[in-house]
Amino acid sequence: MLTLLKGDHMKIGFPVDMYTHSLQAATRAKRAGASDEIVVVALLHDVGELMSPVNHGDVAAGILRPYISRKAHWALANHEVFQGYYYFHHYGMDRHRRDQLEGSGGSGSGLSSVELAGSAPDGAWELCQQFCEDYDMPSFDPEYKCMDLEEFVPAMERVFARKPFWDEPTNLKAGAVTAEPAQ
Repeated sequence: MLTLLKGDHMKIGFPVDMYTHSLQAATRAKRAGASDEIVVVALLHDVGELMSPVNHGDVAAGILRPYISRKAHWALANHEVFQGYYYFHHYGMDRHRRDQLEGSGGSGSGLSSVELAGSAPDGAWELCQQFCEDYDMPSFDPEYKCMDLEEFVPAMERVFARKPFWDEPTNLKAGAVTAEPAQ
């Protein structure tokens, strides 16, 4: 899916395509010492652009949820609202829209907090703010030297080797399809 973000058709008004943007975001996270989980989230945060640009955070979060924490899931699902801080005001929109999510546990997706991820885990709002500020927003730089995709394979392998819903063993989806018993 990530390589489908490569090419002029995925520049969508930016100086780099979404593939390069994703590699830059993951490189910034890796170089900053972020956990494997956050590096993988940075690498794959925009894969939903292919299917639903306006809801791409929820798409990526849904794909990654079994293997990432609830905190990272919430941040990923809401990152496009947080990114709006940097450009909404240029289009007559409220750049502080993200503030509506602070402490609410809600999501900009239109889904209730129960449908999405329950109440926001402690630190999720702050994680999303930092993710956008440090990794997502600055990663449209055609001059930035990013790591190659192959260099992220070990982090992806470690994250995807986790037992699905490792942080929420009572999740009813734990064991679905794989027939591994829930704890």
